[in-house]
Amino acid sequence: MAARPAAIAPAGIGRCGSSGDCPCRGRRNVPEGRQSRGFVPDARKIGRTEASIFAAPALFAAQGMSLLPSDLTTYPLIGEQIAPGESQTWTLHHAAQDPVKVEFKPRMCANSVRGISEAIEAGIGIGRLPTVIGRRMVAEGTAIQILPGWAGPGLDISLIHPASRGMLPGVCLLIDTLSREAGAFL
Repeated sequence: MAARPAAIAPAGIGRCGSSGDCPCRGRRNVPEGRQSRGFVPDARKIGRTEASIFAAPALFAAQGMSLLPSDLTTYPLIGEQIAPGESQTWTLHHAAQDPVKVEFKPRMCANSVRGISEAIEAGIGIGRLPTVIGRRMVAEGTAIQILPGWAGPGLDISLIHPASRGMLPGVCLLIDTLSREAGAFL
């Protein structure tokens, strides 16, 4: 049986039935028969954060505080890839100075923000995290920010949700609210 072509919701009306500024308004529906074959994702960028450098306070109680990006290589660093034997590079930016590249062989690697933040809290080394996550750790007393004013590349933050076919108006409102208000938390 051939799938029916995707339909477009009438102008001004979302597939969820909302006439407001709904994320599903004007988007293509999933073709007939495909909607039950699994998760069909949609995404909306809700903000941006930079990546900053963080460490456990105990790490610097034992070794002292570094003040220059080039000094980072004298400390154990946490990499952001899976292969710990390979060299990695962090590019750090500062408003008043030229970008600096820090090349290093990581003490350990993690491929998730949670893994890096747990390694930092455990005192394994210095890691790079989205600033919004690191600031929460600083507020909790589990980390300190290293090299304030220096930051890594910006990171987009997106809200991933099921495709909006049949989305309830309340869910559309939640997505719109999160998209509009997320900047205050980042």
